[in-house]
Amino acid sequence: MKNLLINIFLFLVAIGLLIIISPIGLIATLITSIDKELQARKTQNLKNEGIKYATESMLNNGLSLDIFGNVINKDFLNHLLLKRSSLNPTKAEHVQAILFGNPRMSISGVIGLNAELNTLNWIGIILGKFLNLLDTDHIEKAADNNRKYI
Repeated sequence: MKNLLINIFLFLVAIGLLIIISPIGLIATLITSIDKELQARKTQNLKNEGIKYATESMLNNGLSLDIFGNVINKDFLNHLLLKRSSLNPTKAEHVQAILFGNPRMSISGVIGLNAELNTLNWIGIILGKFLNLLDTDHIEKAADNNRKYI
């Protein structure tokens, strides 16, 4: 019980620090990208170095948040997006879903893998279609990136 309380406290401290520090980190990344752009133009006459830096940083930040969301919301996402019959399959015709919560996988990747297995419920299917609408073949690409962690 003591360990549980300590872990809850540490989790809340981590969330608090994330909320406080993340905007500062975002501003620092934007300032760094502007500096990189200016330096590249001065010394090498290159363009878009700062944009490339900021683009890669935002991609990594988004992926980190996606993985964090997969871990912290595992129980909620398992019940919200997966067919009940795939959570604990008792009959041979039911397939075991890839469960949310793996700290190496993204939400999009788990959705993509479950789309392949046909273990998403209607909410999961709609969310997958929405993600693919935003980025062509998003859940399929994410599934390919996450497959090695099954």
